[in-house]
Amino acid sequence: MIQYLNVSKKYGDDIVAIEDLNFQIDEGEFLFLVGSSGSGKTTVIRLLIREEKPTSGKIYFENSEVTSLRRKHIYNLRRKVGVIFQD
Repeated sequence: MIQYLNVSKKYGDDIVAIEDLNFQIDEGEFLFLVGSSGSGKTTVIRLLIREEKPTSGKIYFENSEVTSLRRKHIYNLRRKVGVIFQD
């Protein structure tokens, strides 16, 4: 299961990439993340794999809070979440 609870990501004071995002993906579900350029798709994925930290909110993967993982546990997370970025 993947769960985003009240997740926001801001860059500085002016740029809001994601604001108050809430959703849940249950085990076995399949989905597409689509949207226009600059809508926050890549940010959502980068937050999941802890390449970035949210400004606020919590992200869970398999009942572990991704936002509070220590560096040594991030590698284990990334072994379970496959991501291929377009660039």
